[in-house]
Amino acid sequence: MTIRRHEIRLFGRPVVATEYHGEFLLLRPASADARLPASFGARLSSRRPEFCDEVIATEREICLKLNDRYTEQGLQALNSIPADDAGAADGRAVRLPVRFGDSPDWDRVCRHTGLTREEYQTELLRCHLSVAMIGFLPGFVYLKGLPDRLQVPRKESPDRRAAANSFAVGGAYAGIYSLESPAGWNVLGEVGVNVLRLDQLPPVSLQPGDVVTLTERA
Repeated sequence: MTIRRHEIRLFGRPVVATEYHGEFLLLRPASADARLPASFGARLSSRRPEFCDEVIATEREICLKLNDRYTEQGLQALNSIPADDAGAADGRAVRLPVRFGDSPDWDRVCRHTGLTREEYQTELLRCHLSVAMIGFLPGFVYLKGLPDRLQVPRKESPDRRAAANSFAVGGAYAGIYSLESPAGWNVLGEVGVNVLRLDQLPPVSLQPGDVVTLTERA
């Protein structure tokens, strides 16, 4: 496999672009201590270069799936996007309604944290979370910023199914199941919106960089 590395600037930030056999391009901050703002993936996707078929953003890097229009000269076009075009490092401020249910996972959450259900809910509603990335299911939302005190390990194996729009915690993240799925995370309730809608663009209502505050719904 042919691997080439290029130094470019993305929205004014120094980035190392690693090209894998002309098929994928992996964008990482030039400094090992730096991170790309979470909103960069969504912003790059909205103005996707012609040599790229798909933009896949994670918390630490952005992957571009290349097509046959890719050239090294075309890659340099990313340098021409002005820094101001990136906008603010953070995305939108979103208030997300959540209904806490009678999930059997509450027993596990309370045992691990030493909190009562009411105490856990109160602290969770005070959190300011942000969308770190979208995956592993289409539209599954990873939310970072969960305090250590509220973190609960994921299950060793899924023990039941989570409904679409279920709100759950697993390790350092909170998450929203966009589709019905085996539940390896600790399900606490459900959000009051459909996070995945195939009749709209983008199909996921939350995007990396969005800052989320939970509100309790009856």
